[in-house]
Amino acid sequence: MSTGTKSNPYEARECEGKLFVTLYGRKNIGVYDPSTGVAAGTVDISAYDDGDGYPEASSMVEADGKLYVALNQLDQDNRWVANGGKIIEVDCATMSVTQGWAAEPNPSIRQWPGVGMLVTTGVYDVEGDGALYSFTPGAGLSAALWSESAEVGDLAGAAMVDATHGVLLTTSADNVTTAHCYDNGTVASVMQTTSYVSSVSAVGDGATVWVLGRYNYANPDSSGGIAVIDAQACADLTASGWHTLGFSPSAVAFY
Repeated sequence: MSTGTKSNPYEARECEGKLFVTLYGRKNIGVYDPSTGVAAGTVDISAYDDGDGYPEASSMVEADGKLYVALNQLDQDNRWVANGGKIIEVDCATMSVTQGWAAEPNPSIRQWPGVGMLVTTGVYDVEGDGALYSFTPGAGLSAALWSESAEVGDLAGAAMVDATHGVLLTTSADNVTTAHCYDNGTVASVMQTTSYVSSVSAVGDGATVWVLGRYNYANPDSSGGIAVIDAQACADLTASGWHTLGFSPSAVAFY
């Protein structure tokens, strides 16, 4: 199914029998019939335009008939600099925005087992603007649970396996990505790679996280594949290197 010319679809979630798709190149979230792909309406998010005409809706989490959507609010006319950041709640039945919360620059939202939701922030190559937060609709965003620093690098992703453990990714100025075990606010390095890391995802077994990588043009000797980390034990289960595939992976989902 097509979401429209230059709509730039980002992520899809099914909610209340409808398929919602965030579109970087639109002022709305697309809504479709998941069985036919026929358009079923839109969610108007034009009120959250950051100045370039687009709120840049990106990642989503579904909970109790609502979608919690991260708006990156980047200025497409000025080198994609951050002009804000927002988390909004969408009622899937009425296809409307019901409330919103201010967030730090370029937010991303994911599920956090045992807590609610996980919000990470930060723009690539901007020092000190990335942080980790918990989020619940009742309380909104927590105070920062962990913040990036010049020594650690840019926050590039996170996945949590339970209420206190997970894996954070940071990237240095020389294009080295480090995976850190997160343990209730503290971090410890567990893996480094010169490959481009495309995603980090919790398996759902309460301990294991997959890190997906591919060839990095900035590092000609890099390769790609899957690295497996036990976040609770802080152990790299792929110590000999990547689990390689015929093609390098970019995303994974577990069910």
